[in-house]
Amino acid sequence: MADRTLNGTDLLRVLLDEERLRVLGLLSLAPRSVTELAEATGMRTGDVRHHLRSLRRAGLVVNESTDQNSRYSFDVEGIQALKRAFFSSPTEALSDDEKTLHAFVRDGKLIAIPVKAAKLQLVLAWLVELFDPERRYPEAEVNAVINQVHEDHATLRRLLVDYRLMERAGGVYWRV
Repeated sequence: MADRTLNGTDLLRVLLDEERLRVLGLLSLAPRSVTELAEATGMRTGDVRHHLRSLRRAGLVVNESTDQNSRYSFDVEGIQALKRAFFSSPTEALSDDEKTLHAFVRDGKLIAIPVKAAKLQLVLAWLVELFDPERRYPEAEVNAVINQVHEDHATLRRLLVDYRLMERAGGVYWRV
C-alpha cells in the first residue's frame, strides 16, 4: 500500500517516466530483485532503487523481503485502492439510508419530497432534526425553519405531524 496519499498530479508524475513504466511493466509479469530489474532494463541498480522508491510511495509496488532476498512485485491491492480513490463516486461508501437521503437532500436543501413511505420517513427524520426537542414553536416559526430547506412548508409541517415526529396544540408545535 502507498506510504502516503497521492493526488492525481503526483501519481501522473510517477507514471509519466518511461524508465519507471518499464520497471512497473516487468513487475506486473513477475516479482523481481533490483539486480534482475537492472539487467532486464539496462539501468544502473541505483536508478532502479530510485524508481522503486517512487513506485512504492505511489502504492504501485511492494517489497517482499526475506532474509537472503529482496524482491519487488506489482501491488494489486494498492492499484485497487488507487482505483477506488480516483474513480469511485462519493456515494459508493454510503449506507443505503445515506444514499437515499443524498438523493433527496443536496447542500442542506430538500430537492424533492419522496413519494414512497420509507423514503419519506427517512427525509422527515432528517427534517425534524432541525427542531430543538426542548422547544415549543409557533406555527410561523415552524414554517420559517422548513422554508430554509424547502418551499412547501405546509405539506412538510403536516407530514411531520402525520408521521408523529411532531405534535401540535393551539398553533404550537414540538418534537416528539
